[in-house]
Amino acid sequence: MNTLDITKQKETGQALYEFICNTVNSKDTFLFGTIPDTLKMTATQYTSLLNQGALKEMLAPFKFKIGVYQGNGKQWFSWIHINDIVQLYIFALQNNKIRGAVNGSSPYPVSNRKFIETTAGLKNVKLILPVPEFILKIVVGEFAKNLCTGQRVEPEVALKEEFGFNFPELKPALENILKS
Repeated sequence: MNTLDITKQKETGQALYEFICNTVNSKDTFLFGTIPDTLKMTATQYTSLLNQGALKEMLAPFKFKIGVYQGNGKQWFSWIHINDIVQLYIFALQNNKIRGAVNGSSPYPVSNRKFIETTAGLKNVKLILPVPEFILKIVVGEFAKNLCTGQRVEPEVALKEEFGFNFPELKPALENILKS
């Protein structure tokens, strides 16, 4: 089940709908109320955010010169550089064609193993090992399932509206973050 095509997250607006329903605490208000055309509703749902703080947690094993990937490592790892998500928020707010859900993700997701291998190459780490799901379950409980499943998220709206990613590919994004 942990294959590379496990899930493809679409920008259907379902997440936006659920957010609004939870926010107003009534689906009837959202379903039967009217939203004026002058009100622009945009929600950016983002994936793993690459910045110093997030990488610090993800890369803790690298301190010991070990790279570890979860499970079989084939699960999708969707990500976005922090500079790109900030620019995407601004772009979405300024672009009148964008309404509804926008996926904040690089156009090039990678497998969990590829993420770890790329990082290991940049940090001169030679030893890369898997952490089996059963061990993850002992350490992080039911969250292990999330770590070993993954999700392929594609930024269809951003690409359609010709958003220019500064860091669309993983290696340059990691190089930028790791050097700071």
